Amino acid sequence: MLKMILEQKNYYQKSQTRLMLQKVIKSISNTHLKIKWKVLIKMLMVLYYVFAVIATNLFAEAFPEWFGGLGRSAYSLFQIMTLESWSMGIVRPVMEVFPYAWLFFVPFILVTTFAVVNLVVGLMVNSMQDAHQAEARQQTDSYRDDVLSRLTEIEAAMKRLAPPPPR
Repeated sequence: MLKMILEQKNYYQKSQTRLMLQKVIKSISNTHLKIKWKVLIKMLMVLYYVFAVIATNLFAEAFPEWFGGLGRSAYSLFQIMTLESWSMGIVRPVMEVFPYAWLFFVPFILVTTFAVVNLVVGLMVNSMQDAHQAEARQQTDSYRDDVLSRLTEIEAAMKRLAPPPPR
């Protein structure tokens, strides 16, 4: 008996998770969200371009394998932004040659990481808000239908109990 109850609970949790994921995916595909994503992605692309140009101008001669061209600089900056072996792999060797390179890399990391985290959190909050509104709308509709059916029942009972009209 306990096993059956636990299986039912597990099934309920899985179905709730599935519903939540469906709501998140549905809210991601909303048109207004796509427009915001396009604007934010374009802003990040401009930011990457500006920082890639600066990095190419500053570090290309000393580190051509990382900053030898605009594409290499953008790739290296993407690696730095994702914090994938950025410290030991790229920034520390650059800082051995250019001690003040941290003035370039730290603001870049702060701005891009903040922007990406902000995008992810904004997406999650928006998705949860849309899911909550849809659930509240569904509950309201269900409650309204229940009240209307009860009113119909009360009306029918009142007609049955009402005395016949005088002639």
